[in-house]
Amino acid sequence: MIQKYNFKRGELITAIHEMSRDDLDLVVEAVKLRRTYLHKQNAREMQIGDYVEFDGKHGMSMKGKVVKKAIKYLNVDCTMHGGSVWRVPAGALRKVA
Repeated sequence: MIQKYNFKRGELITAIHEMSRDDLDLVVEAVKLRRTYLHKQNAREMQIGDYVEFDGKHGMSMKGKVVKKAIKYLNVDCTMHGGSVWRVPAGALRKVA
């Protein structure tokens, strides 16, 4: 998916360097809204009982089972792999087969 935007990335970065403070504030707000949308969408796609993985502290890959859902965050039980229960942003989770 990112390849779709590669040709525009350079133009976008150049445009950001030329923006005023007000323009930058608008761009930052748009990025925040998009991230919120993607986190909520990912949370809707996850179900309690799904096995997921995410990058924990210090880049360590964590695996576990979704035990609770909220709007943008999910609680993931990693105790089966020697961890604990983590509250993780839905955008950071990847489903495991």
